[in-house]
Amino acid sequence: MQKVRYLNTSINDNERSLISGYWKEQIEHYGTSVTYFTHGYSLTSHNFLYGEDSTSTFSKIANFIILTDITNDALMLSKFGIMADCDMTAVVHISSFYEQFGCGYEPKAGDLIQLTEYGAERPGGRSAPIYEITERDEEYLPMTNPLIGHYVWYMKCKRYEYSYEPGIETGSYN
Repeated sequence: MQKVRYLNTSINDNERSLISGYWKEQIEHYGTSVTYFTHGYSLTSHNFLYGEDSTSTFSKIANFIILTDITNDALMLSKFGIMADCDMTAVVHISSFYEQFGCGYEPKAGDLIQLTEYGAERPGGRSAPIYEITERDEEYLPMTNPLIGHYVWYMKCKRYEYSYEPGIETGSYN
């Protein structure tokens, strides 16, 4: 009798396909519609004195569905006092991302996610909140990777601080 090893990737293709389908379905059912903006950062035009690329622009690329976990006003103690910050964890299926952007493109730090569906009915005429991707991973073991498969992009984001870069509109009253 052969030993059973559940993490042997040569024999668990069906199980990994099942988990991938599970994640895709959960995101489609419980996710929110967003607008994705890519950051046109270029290292060659980076100003090392000010720490920015003043010629970079944002490009609106696509609308698609992501699963979000938003932590509004997370209090943080820093050397400048108490700061209120908004964090978001976003999950998008890798195949859904490739359908929108093409195979090989990956979410990167600096890209923006605007929660268009979530922010459509905000009071006081405010527009949808915008988050900046700070970290991306496809191997978040505790949540998404029980059988050593790569199904979703797991992105950590922070609330975007507008710095007058072209290509992004923060909307009125934001």
